Amino acid sequence: MLIAFDLEGTLIRGELLPEIGRRIGKPELADITSMGMSGAMSYGESLRRRIAVIAGTGIGVASEASQSLPPINGATEAFREFRRKGWKTAIITGGFDVSAEPFAKAHRVDYVYSNRFKVEGGRIAGVEEPLVTPERKLEVFIGLARGLGLGPEECVAVGDGANDIPMIGAAGLGIALNAKPIVRKTAELSIDTNDLRTILPHLERFAAGHIATILPTEAQSIYGSAWQRRYR
Repeated sequence: MLIAFDLEGTLIRGELLPEIGRRIGKPELADITSMGMSGAMSYGESLRRRIAVIAGTGIGVASEASQSLPPINGATEAFREFRRKGWKTAIITGGFDVSAEPFAKAHRVDYVYSNRFKVEGGRIAGVEEPLVTPERKLEVFIGLARGLGLGPEECVAVGDGANDIPMIGAAGLGIALNAKPIVRKTAELSIDTNDLRTILPHLERFAAGHIATILPTEAQSIYGSAWQRRYR
């Protein structure tokens, strides 16, 4: 079984770009982020507007901001249990590598797909293409599942924002975790929790009805530079 997670607001508490905004005196970033996550603005437009606001900010500020966003309670124990059960895990996020990679390394997430800052002279100059839009999340989710010999109906997707809706809708079990109202309406299961271990019984029940053998070959890295290294 594959479990694909969003990152910000799902596995870590808070959002990177609003936190950067707080540090550089740009509080409007929180409002633009909220509009994108609630569906009031397209994710692509929201991201481009936010990047325009922080352009020229030192990449070190982004790294420091990411370190201030703690993981959800129980993350270490939950991911340990995922590994014990032989479930594959992925982060598929419109967030950034400066947050996604450290979490993945610390929790031994199998696959990571994220946005990446374009950096020039040590400062943020934009975002590398292609952007991780809702449509891209869905494409990556399905591609990763197939690369593991699974159909999306045998997989789980977990997220909290409007950009997670296509991925959640395609999964056999879609979980809205501490999610915006628009996501709760579309997910099969909605959970409000401060502890990631809360989702384990639901995953176990789903896995019991969707037993599949993952092929021994690795999923192919067919999506370009946004694929991060695999953590074992």
